[in-house]
Amino acid sequence: MLCSLPKEPDVPSDLTDQQWKLVRGHLKRPDPRGAREAHAPRVIVNAILYVLRTGCQWRLLPNDFPPWPTVYDRYRRWCLRGCRERALDALNASSRRKAGRAGSPSCAIVDSQSVKTACASHERGIDGGKKVKGRKRHISTDTPGNLPRVSVHAANIHDTTAGPAVFRATLDKHPSIEAFSANEG
Repeated sequence: MLCSLPKEPDVPSDLTDQQWKLVRGHLKRPDPRGAREAHAPRVIVNAILYVLRTGCQWRLLPNDFPPWPTVYDRYRRWCLRGCRERALDALNASSRRKAGRAGSPSCAIVDSQSVKTACASHERGIDGGKKVKGRKRHISTDTPGNLPRVSVHAANIHDTTAGPAVFRATLDKHPSIEAFSANEG
């Protein structure tokens, strides 16, 4: 009898079997109907992770993955249903427990970063202090670096305006947080 070893990912961004076990339950449709899907959800997730990890455009997905419109459509639908956020929360909690911590954080760090954007939209502004025309992202992280909350908006919105909203959203998701750390803004 041959002993089979756990399958290693084919690409560094692919999910391991353990990660897939945590994620798969969050991706199921609430009322499955219609034809059976042509591509396995795990293959779709691996394609999405490839795009996120490499930064390539959807249209430039290698031929080893399903067609890019299929991958993008599934990603969009999962995002609209909140699947992505629930799966990330489960992975973050697992990562925290693996590191010997509680599943939910007790401390969070909030900061912002202004990023230049090339295209014009209503979600674009000028951060006068940093002389950046584009968007600003407010990120809250726990001590190990997991992301409980990310907020993206026009760069002209000041930290004193957007920061409290990020604090509240992070606290709503993790009421166990007892302390926040942030810069003066």
